[in-house]
Amino acid sequence: MRPTKVLILGDSVPAGAASLYGPALPGRDVTVDAVVNRTTGQGANVIAQRGADWDVVVVMLGHNDGASPGVYQPAANSILDQLRGVPRVIWLSLHEVRPYYVGVNAFLRGQAARRGNFRVADWNAIASANPGAVAGDGLHLNGRGAQLMAGLVAQQVIDTENDEHNFLQSLVAATTTTTAPPTTTSTTTSTSTTTSTTAPRTTTTRPTTSTTLYTEVTENPSADTSALDKSLESDRRRGYLLIGVGVAFLALAGWRLVVVMRRRTAGDRAGTSP
Repeated sequence: MRPTKVLILGDSVPAGAASLYGPALPGRDVTVDAVVNRTTGQGANVIAQRGADWDVVVVMLGHNDGASPGVYQPAANSILDQLRGVPRVIWLSLHEVRPYYVGVNAFLRGQAARRGNFRVADWNAIASANPGAVAGDGLHLNGRGAQLMAGLVAQQVIDTENDEHNFLQSLVAATTTTTAPPTTTSTTTSTSTTTSTTAPRTTTTRPTTSTTLYTEVTENPSADTSALDKSLESDRRRGYLLIGVGVAFLALAGWRLVVVMRRRTAGDRAGTSP
């Protein structure tokens, strides 16, 4: 099974935890591209160069150009448009220590309501609850802040994997039929024989999918996820087998196939902190 491909894109704030993302996500293919003074427009250019072949993309931009909505919002939309084929895109909200960051976060929440693959992870709430985790400017991370941000990012990636796990299980449930074997009872007398047969009953279980987005962060986010990986691999194999069945194909076409086709389309179109 291919490891989950994760891109972390940002400016100098998420760069403060650059060395911790990989250890917080063992077994994943993690790429960190976060540099000082990066604007959202520059981030859009990075996506154009790197393409959209990712399972999860985590973004934190807007510190350097969020004061100008006419500049920031089109650039942010460009990033999201380019990543529309990625299964999950997560944007960390900005710590609202400057008035215009409130508007930046409101814009992000509005986009999350309109884009099915987009979520906002509430870094603002975490930083506000842990004032000792950031520098005097309220933005840049110290050691504690780096741990918290790495934990938040790791939790978002794990939640995405769990969502895929639940989706594959729902596919199995949608295409699995349980049939009770027929029961035959015979009674014989000296003059006659009576035979009765109970017809099998068939029950089909409809899928129920529940998705929960967590923002709780632990100080030590690294955890042994080998059991989850093995379970994902097993479910994926069963899911791919059941895709051959007509019902499974229709269910998958509504989600996974569309995602794959969009990702390919996005890849073909890709050219290129305070």
